[in-house]
Amino acid sequence: MNNSIEVPLRGSPVPCAPPFMRASPSFRSRRPPLDRVPLAAALLAAAVLGACRPPALRPAPGSNVILVCVDSLRPDHLSCYGYPRQTSPHLDRIAGEGLRFEQAVANATWTLPSITTLFTSLYPSTHGMHSYSMDLQRTRPLPAGVLTLAGFLAGRGYETAAFSDGGWVSRDFGLDRGFERWEEGTFGIKVLVDRSLAAASGGSGRPFFHYLHAHTVHWPYRPPPAYRSAFGIADRDYLGRDYPWLDLQKRAARGEIPPAEMAQIVRQYDAGIAYADAQIGRLREGLRERGIAGKTLLVVFADHGEQFLEHGQVYHGQLNDEIGPNRKTCYEETVRIPLIMAGPGVAEGAVAGGQVALIDLFPTLAGYLGFDLPPGVCQGRSWFAPREKGWDLVEDNLNEIAALRSPEWKLIVDRREGRAELYDLKSDPGEKADLSASRADEVKRIMAVHEERERENRARGDRLAPAPGPSEVSPGVRDQLKALGYLQ
Repeated sequence: MNNSIEVPLRGSPVPCAPPFMRASPSFRSRRPPLDRVPLAAALLAAAVLGACRPPALRPAPGSNVILVCVDSLRPDHLSCYGYPRQTSPHLDRIAGEGLRFEQAVANATWTLPSITTLFTSLYPSTHGMHSYSMDLQRTRPLPAGVLTLAGFLAGRGYETAAFSDGGWVSRDFGLDRGFERWEEGTFGIKVLVDRSLAAASGGSGRPFFHYLHAHTVHWPYRPPPAYRSAFGIADRDYLGRDYPWLDLQKRAARGEIPPAEMAQIVRQYDAGIAYADAQIGRLREGLRERGIAGKTLLVVFADHGEQFLEHGQVYHGQLNDEIGPNRKTCYEETVRIPLIMAGPGVAEGAVAGGQVALIDLFPTLAGYLGFDLPPGVCQGRSWFAPREKGWDLVEDNLNEIAALRSPEWKLIVDRREGRAELYDLKSDPGEKADLSASRADEVKRIMAVHEERERENRARGDRLAPAPGPSEVSPGVRDQLKALGYLQ
């Protein structure tokens, strides 16, 4: 395994990180055409201009790995991503010690397909875990024979453990595959951190891989009292258990949520972020106290974002019997996610400006730890592998909507209604001006890429061993899904 990211040029390895992985201020360039600049030309330009800089991420075999997913966390609500409200001092510090990704995206708009993609490096339309109904009869478990990140690392000597707040991240859906230890329940992030630190103190001598999944900022937004007070949320204003949370989607669809009420909801969401941030800071400090922070890669990210009326809807992914599915999906507020990492092999204070996706994390971690993957296991692409970064696919199969995203453009395809929307993310990051009518040729070209991806995913999914039937969901998990707003 090479000791740095290398990009081959004319048959000779040149130590040079791809542009999106260089330790530098956020990558800026003139926009390439929609059919993209050829890789050979880009590499030649880099060599001629001397653009290679030290890589922001180097392999560190034998390191421990902790992945922390803060469900529903938006990057634009973190201080280190430019949010004016101070929500994330600990994450800001971790980003300053490591690497922050400006353009990270999820491959699905709700938890089950997104985390399954993270664990398997397969697209939702390949692994098939992308749909649900109120009776959960449409929800299938993980297909047999699919290799997971945890299983891959367990087979190479790693201790593997997961600590989950439950809901969709449950053994009921097969997501415990490959984990030697799996604990789920309505724990809260403090307990998740406590259990991870206790497990890290086991002293077995084996490296470990931990996955933590926290619902701290997920709907309904209920931060602890101390954090409500810190964010100026008076008891009389707090939207608690008696607030009609389930009616919020219906009121949003009718345009009946006044700005003051939405501002209160956002304050509660932000206060939850601050609490999650404090606990992640405690995790980082706990690793230091145990003398293993320098041996542990800490990765903090989200499985998707959250909607606050940017396109007339709230939450993400939930069904509602009266107004139908939430079909305002695949916009930036649900697709773009934070991604921050620090630890051995990570450049200090680096910012990666190019686009990465959760589907790439499995093969990237394999390369980071010095392991070769069997061919054909992952659909994602390791950040250590030389390649041209093209379009990332985001799927909301629940609503028959998908998107192809680059750092500059996004095409949203509504298969049910037979229409597409095209957005220029550089000049229109809020996705307010649909350019599909005026840029019909570009839509056609990108649509061809989308259709090719769909065919590939369906063909690969057809080769997987199908699940025998719907997941057998325990009463406890059903209750958790109701509390999270997915079931009524």
